[in-house]
Amino acid sequence: MDTPWYDDPGKIMKTIVEGGLKGLNEVAHARHEAHYDRGERLNDYIIEGSWYTDSCGNWGKLQWPKGRPDLAFMLVLTPAGYNEFCVVTGLPTNWSASMAWELPPDGMVCDLCLEPWMIQDAHTAVVNRTYEDIPLERFAGKSLREVEKLIGAELSATVFLQPELMIQNPAYVGHANHPVFEDVVVRDEGERGWVYKANKDTYLVQPGDSGYFNVWTYRHPLCQENRLRKLETNYFEEIFTKSGYKQVVLNAIPNEYCGDPTCCGPWFLVRTEVGNFKVGWRKRVINLEWAGKGVGPERDLTHLFKGESTTLERDYVHAHGREKLIDYLRRIRNYQLTL
Repeated sequence: MDTPWYDDPGKIMKTIVEGGLKGLNEVAHARHEAHYDRGERLNDYIIEGSWYTDSCGNWGKLQWPKGRPDLAFMLVLTPAGYNEFCVVTGLPTNWSASMAWELPPDGMVCDLCLEPWMIQDAHTAVVNRTYEDIPLERFAGKSLREVEKLIGAELSATVFLQPELMIQNPAYVGHANHPVFEDVVVRDEGERGWVYKANKDTYLVQPGDSGYFNVWTYRHPLCQENRLRKLETNYFEEIFTKSGYKQVVLNAIPNEYCGDPTCCGPWFLVRTEVGNFKVGWRKRVINLEWAGKGVGPERDLTHLFKGESTTLERDYVHAHGREKLIDYLRRIRNYQLTL
């Protein structure tokens, strides 16, 4: 039996060379369909030193050890072959793969700068996954599949309805089944008007419908970093202003808890009229420092936070959220102004 083109290294490479990002997507989708639709068992491959696809047709991005050069190798290799290649070229062999789908579709752009993705940089894409409840009144009469494409083009994103929560409409409340479409089922006996198992090709959007969508955007690392920096700068500027500070200058510094600047926003050194601070998110709490290296001279403010159920040391405190941080900053400012 002949090896299918999507499992033949030479034919995979030919498809990619001739088709670019479109060809790479064709390979990824063909392999997924081969296993999940037809039960085919495939070979594992590492493609271009950037992508890993397993025997079940899953597709993931290679994760390299820190310090490995960001190179795209025009090769399709088995994992063993890739390791041999790394040994010969002096590259690290201890790699892993993230199996979340992170391949930008052909024709997709970065939603922040609107530059199109190419095969040369597709492996650098930062995928941002969100859920959005979107009113569909303006799409009345169109199929759900059409709506997914139209909204995706508007948002520069991959957009698809959440399978188990697709459509909501106040008109469906109290109905165990949709009155028009036989292939539609209403959840919870219509208690909240949620439709699921709707056929995307035959269900036509009704007046009053809203859809619950998965929205996946693909961003350049630098675009994502700049966005997070801007959001966090505005966030903390507003907090210091709301806390009563009149002179506030924020300087972004690397996040001292999370090492990935495309995932976590920066921390800040903050100069104010009552002294300097270091501030930034630390998972679910906000780290607030008022002394120490790069911040300023020692000053013991722990007495201001006695009785608080939080981490407290001589030169820092953890605030559980925005309102607590505002509270703590006000305490410090009011105290400093009495000195």
